[in-house]
Amino acid sequence: MVSMVKAEMAIKWHRAGYEVKEIARLLGIGEYECRSIILHPELAEAAPETGTRTLI
Repeated sequence: MVSMVKAEMAIKWHRAGYEVKEIARLLGIGEYECRSIILHPELAEAAPETGTRTLI
């Protein structure tokens, strides 16, 4: 499971033109997870807030 902040960053950086491998490396997540977030951003946006946010 990836934090909401990391998911938001992955989507933002993908829209800005970063490659999936680079995003995954920068966020410290797996490439497969990163691709899943990018392919289905509605799942990341619809995820319930846990009340805690992590800094990157």
